[in-house]
Amino acid sequence: MGNASTVILQCRDQVATLTLNDASRHNALGHAELGQLGDALDTIAGDASLRAVLLTGAGEKTFCAGAALDQLDGVHFDGDTFAPVTDKLAALPLPTVCALNGNVFGAGVDLALACDFRLGVVGSRMRVPAAVLGACYPPGCVQRMVAQLGVAASRRLLLMAETLDADAMLACGFLQWQVAREQLHARAQLLLDQLLALAPKSLSAMKSMIGLSAVGLNDAQAAQELMSDCFASEDFSEGMAAQREARAPKFSGN
Repeated sequence: MGNASTVILQCRDQVATLTLNDASRHNALGHAELGQLGDALDTIAGDASLRAVLLTGAGEKTFCAGAALDQLDGVHFDGDTFAPVTDKLAALPLPTVCALNGNVFGAGVDLALACDFRLGVVGSRMRVPAAVLGACYPPGCVQRMVAQLGVAASRRLLLMAETLDADAMLACGFLQWQVAREQLHARAQLLLDQLLALAPKSLSAMKSMIGLSAVGLNDAQAAQELMSDCFASEDFSEGMAAQREARAPKFSGN
């Protein structure tokens, strides 16, 4: 994707970095941005060399303002326009880290919730103003929010349209880490380094199991197959050998 894009994808050192790149519009999501995000996620899903994904935003105020309100008409652009993109992000087998560089609103909240890990900056805020606009959050997005944040926090966000500060975002589990702004990218890189040091098959298998368990779907046979595949992998042999030899493992993903 070129520099003029409002979503930039960079793949380097086994990490795909997705940047919402329209700080002048607070990284709002319109048709163009959703199309670019969908294409980028397809590229990521098709690249076997990748081991992790980082999602972040440009600027120092807002990670994502949610829907581009000038396009939100309920006919050509509504909640269902967003769901396929966030579902595609959530379905990636790779571990995903969202580094929120500022405030997050509306559909941006679901975009972040579609990631496995979230870290944000001190002083940031979160709000889902669907009820203020007379809109309704898509069913899949509500399910994802309830599964991750619980019923009480979801009611505060969706039924009260309450604004949560960074401390409340941390307390309800939306953020796993809160850092000073100048530490955001270094901390995100540290998390990525930790993920890259782990066995890819193990991460993918357990991410799948966690996702299914979170929504009450447990396929025992599929889970057993995922586990068996891990124990039969070259990475399991390498991990055990590394333990015996007191060295760091070198995982290949095989």
